[in-house]
Amino acid sequence: SFLTFFFQSAWNWFDLVVVVISDFSLLRQLTGARDDQSSALSVLRLFRAFRVFRLVKRIKSLQVIIVSCIQSIPGVANAFLLLMMIMGIWSILGVEFF
Repeated sequence: SFLTFFFQSAWNWFDLVVVVISDFSLLRQLTGARDDQSSALSVLRLFRAFRVFRLVKRIKSLQVIIVSCIQSIPGVANAFLLLMMIMGIWSILGVEFF
């Protein structure tokens, strides 16, 4: 049956949970409920953005791009630290001279 095939994938379970939380949160907003639980459920709706990551598994060229971006993080981090040091030095000089 389709349902047994559907529930075999962890991504489908994740989609189901995200959709149920989104629907429940939307229903609470439509009824006018304004409490801490409503705002917490609204934050949980942000997990819908993670549904995009399932594309990485299916599209190999996207997987190559993601892996190369992750591998470039150390080099980018070094450049970022160097930039922060330069900006810090110029900030100190700006405060001292002006």
